[in-house]
Amino acid sequence: MNDAMLPMPGDASLAGLMPAAAALAEGLTYGELDLGADDRKAEVPRYGYRAGGFGFLVDPKHGSEVVQTGAIGALPRGGAYIAGLLNLRGNVVPVFDLDRLFGTGSGGAETRREAPLALVLDKGERAVAIALSDFPLRLTQLRALDALPLLPQQLERYVERAYMTDTGVWLEFNHEGFFLSLTEGAGASA
Repeated sequence: MNDAMLPMPGDASLAGLMPAAAALAEGLTYGELDLGADDRKAEVPRYGYRAGGFGFLVDPKHGSEVVQTGAIGALPRGGAYIAGLLNLRGNVVPVFDLDRLFGTGSGGAETRREAPLALVLDKGERAVAIALSDFPLRLTQLRALDALPLLPQQLERYVERAYMTDTGVWLEFNHEGFFLSLTEGAGASA
């Protein structure tokens, strides 16, 4: 390891981290930190993924990870939009296919990479996964839109805000409520 790359005690870069570490310990998020003497807030990059023809933002308050799914176990009577179940370190996680749900693709293996990806949102019993064809993107300079774009009825009540970047429109939504409504609907139709 190159010692020249590590901040040394007393180094200005290390001293600059101390107020941020203290603020994080108090429960503030990176987006709420005041890191400059001129009262500027550091912009924290957000991450977004495309699924079902829409761009969705990953909520930074929830844990998330991208996994290669390999084999997804089928879920009988799970609905066309449930790709199956994923065993993630001993936790069974439902995998949703938003392309199938919103009719923007066949959602089959032929539309994905040879090793399909899934974005896992949350942890433990609350975890859900979304089938992806590509990795999430790092987004900066999000500009809030005054109004929400036209959305499918089953999605619109769960979208809280919409943002624009140079890569398109990104939706901030309540994934917990959205996926709960889908699983309740699947249970009622079974």
